[in-house]
Amino acid sequence: MTKAKVQTNLTRIPSEVKFFSGFTEIEISRDEIFKFGIMKEEIPPTHVQENDFDYLMSRIPAYEALFADFLDITSTQLINKSTDDRKMKDLSEVVGIALGLKASSEIFNIDQRLIEKIPPPDKKVKYLDYKFVRDGKLYELETKGTTSSSLTSFVTDITKKKSVPKPGVYFKFGTIAQLNKPNSSRPTVLHLCDDPPEDVIASVERGGQSATHYLRPLSFVLDNKDYNKLYKYLTEGQSENKNKKFKFTTDLFFGRYFFDGEWYLGNYFDRRLIGEAVAPHVHEGQTLNGLFTSLTRTQGQHKTFVGINEAVLKCLFAKNFDKLNKFQFTRLIESGKDVSTHRDTDGVIIVTSLSCKDLQIEEFFTEKEVKKRLNFLNNFQRQMPAECGASCRSRELLGKACEIKTYRGACHFHR
Repeated sequence: MTKAKVQTNLTRIPSEVKFFSGFTEIEISRDEIFKFGIMKEEIPPTHVQENDFDYLMSRIPAYEALFADFLDITSTQLINKSTDDRKMKDLSEVVGIALGLKASSEIFNIDQRLIEKIPPPDKKVKYLDYKFVRDGKLYELETKGTTSSSLTSFVTDITKKKSVPKPGVYFKFGTIAQLNKPNSSRPTVLHLCDDPPEDVIASVERGGQSATHYLRPLSFVLDNKDYNKLYKYLTEGQSENKNKKFKFTTDLFFGRYFFDGEWYLGNYFDRRLIGEAVAPHVHEGQTLNGLFTSLTRTQGQHKTFVGINEAVLKCLFAKNFDKLNKFQFTRLIESGKDVSTHRDTDGVIIVTSLSCKDLQIEEFFTEKEVKKRLNFLNNFQRQMPAECGASCRSRELLGKACEIKTYRGACHFHR
């Protein structure tokens, strides 16, 4: 697979900004261009109520089919071959988003899932494109893409958008991808445009490690609607939600694990439930049992539990940061033939089990549960949602079967 090494231009970076020091180039493939570029698109309000990120990822093949014929990639160039000015602009924007977001994920060491599109504000003011939280601080960025040799208008637009006051934002920056037209000999360049950070914290920090440090593992173990509520609760800042509460309950977590005398709450994972592993085994007329058997034969029974110490979670949900700051766990690693356990100093634990040998994992995450989740994933990949069917609880629809379409059995209201 051809990857382009895109040079970066840091001449518009103030000397006191150290985030981008040493960031001289970025590698990107065709697949990554469409994986990150799809973030340009809007999530329709009527889409099936599942994870927005997964919804966008499911649209990548269509997106690639729309643009792929107009994009060539060499070792140093991303070439926009379109001759229609509208198509050329659209493709340049997609590539600009892809380069800007991939660069951000590498520079700030964040997962793409944590980058969000900024919704339009209520007032008619300029605003930036994307945002993410890192170490409890809110970052915003603008992404641009062009084949033009002049960048003045793009730099001006980014500067104007960054100048709009917005409380709670720690750092605003912009990226401009300067693509190539056919027969152009210069390399593709990613220009970065930035201003010094303001001394504003988007959430309360604890001893060099913010409370939002735990958002990364929680993004994998919590249901989407619960994670989104917790994310806002922890990152909005005290002034915005000082009277709000987020009640802790063990029901938020599907799984639990007892280790070193304490409980850990989280969720279970299985290699047979990785989308990329499932896709090659899906074909017309295949039964769920056949798919499950085929995946078990190729992937084995490789199960993992990811969890967080229950006491840590209680402090996190209560925003008891003073007590949270005092937790310091002993790093423990136990490796056996079929089961291995790793607990880090922050109270996050990862347990892996081969061939169903860990009895605690098997108590909740049975082969039947794996097959149930595989059915949901199979329905998603085939784009075959089904109505929730649960009895509605709202006054207007009381007792009526819920018609919201979902890939996961019950919808987000009835889980």
